[in-house]
Amino acid sequence: MADFDTNPTSLYSIKGIVILDQDGNRVLAKYYDRNTFGTVKEQKAFEKNLFSKTSRNTSADIVLLDGVTCLYRSNVDLYFYVLGSTRENELFLDATLTCLYDAVSVVLRKNVEKKALIDAMDTIMLIVDEICDEGIIMETDAQAVVQRTALKNDEVSFSDQSVSQIGFSFIESANKQFKWSLLKDESVTMARSAIENYFMQGKSASMNIAKARRGKRAENPDDNDDEDGDERVNKMIAEFTKCDLPGLRDYINNKDSSAFDKQLENLADTEFQKWKLYLASGFNILLHGVGSKREVLTKFEDELSGYTYMRVDARKDGINMKALLNAINENMKLNCPLKRSQTTISWARAIKRKMNGQLILVIDNIEAPDWRNDQEALCELLENKDSIKLIATVDHVYSSFIWNSRQLASLSFVHITLNTFEIPLQEMMTGDSRILGLDSGSSQSVHTLSSLDAFWKSLASNSQKLFKLFFQMYFDTKKPVKFWDLFNAAKDDFIASTDSALRTQLVEFKDHRVLKWTRGDDGNDQLSGIVELKLVTEFLESKNMPLDEKKDE
Repeated sequence: MADFDTNPTSLYSIKGIVILDQDGNRVLAKYYDRNTFGTVKEQKAFEKNLFSKTSRNTSADIVLLDGVTCLYRSNVDLYFYVLGSTRENELFLDATLTCLYDAVSVVLRKNVEKKALIDAMDTIMLIVDEICDEGIIMETDAQAVVQRTALKNDEVSFSDQSVSQIGFSFIESANKQFKWSLLKDESVTMARSAIENYFMQGKSASMNIAKARRGKRAENPDDNDDEDGDERVNKMIAEFTKCDLPGLRDYINNKDSSAFDKQLENLADTEFQKWKLYLASGFNILLHGVGSKREVLTKFEDELSGYTYMRVDARKDGINMKALLNAINENMKLNCPLKRSQTTISWARAIKRKMNGQLILVIDNIEAPDWRNDQEALCELLENKDSIKLIATVDHVYSSFIWNSRQLASLSFVHITLNTFEIPLQEMMTGDSRILGLDSGSSQSVHTLSSLDAFWKSLASNSQKLFKLFFQMYFDTKKPVKFWDLFNAAKDDFIASTDSALRTQLVEFKDHRVLKWTRGDDGNDQLSGIVELKLVTEFLESKNMPLDEKKDE
């Protein structure tokens, strides 16, 4: 019999590992101390007492219950517990708990909630067994645990594989069937690399093969020619997939919108009053369908002019559930700030209790990545149906999967299908797209007139002139501006006397996401603007420094 309590040199450290849901029901439990937890009845009674003691205690992550040291951690609707004896070092227990949570988080791709955990229950059970064996701690490195429990590609059935896995399997099988010498045929290389570029999202398998082969250069000196061919092909693909973002924006903005304008007027005449009735009756509204629905919500704001409402763009960088709760607290003057060690859910619950007025939340793209793990806090906030209403939009076809059945029941959504067929320009610009050359950290939509004004005030007069000069050159040519061309122009206008002084100013522009710095095919630095022409033009006109019209040659 394993000795957990009396022998100080015993390796048996863990009495049990337990995962409970938000109602205190068991999701997964493994007990190793048969003396303390001999029967299922004793285990259930202990779990009930444990949950009642820890679910309301947000100020600590360790408790002593019935002679058992319990370390715990919660996330969304799950509670993770590691149990040990009173003599056990708490640091060992904490390392075990951290390893368990981090490994589960990696396997569930940071979507740590009950539904996702149950779907991956087989892997979670393997994780527990890898961490602890009959009470003996075997591993506290989460990455090592994940690597041991991860299924190989060959072990996954075809129906369970994702599109990327299927594509990668296709590429691997193609590599086995074709000889490397076929890559010298440019047409075969182009087609093959294009397939790889699609399935690997810009990281072609040929690039990985080239990296692996570079380590064997001493054994295979002839590989240099093949690597040069790979680099040439990758450069061809980069040129082939390059997107003209200014041209794309101009095309979308110049698109005939008369049909959509008519649809907006029809909605205002026939539907908006119904939507207000739904909100007044205690329901929330979820708009879904093909096309952007931003202009619809903007039009609906006219109907809410007599109410207190808050418009939220969930796709904007830094806008998440905590930012929303903080805005509600400040604007509604609730005096309910986030306390130390307080979870988002408990903060939402506290704000819900303090609400004494009425607030309507208008949220664009509520399924945005930064919001998916905070839906429990949103549900908690919206439980006060008399004070807080919600009208939100979703774009993804599977957006409703971010809520479980209990959350959907509490949200009381009225689902309205609204097909606008409008190109979602703003959604594309704030998203990630390797084809468009965009990432959420440097997208064109991060700036507004107010943000540019704040940036402008921090600049010296020469830097303000440089701002205008750069965008004048960039929008005139509609191509990246070469650094030395900009330097010569800045020198002529007495903006910068040395290239180092110019680089210092441009680094500040880059840090504030005004431009991006790349290296051209000739090896020289080149600069591209990442703020829209319309926004820059309007902003500079407000500063009495308008862009000059391009002169015809």
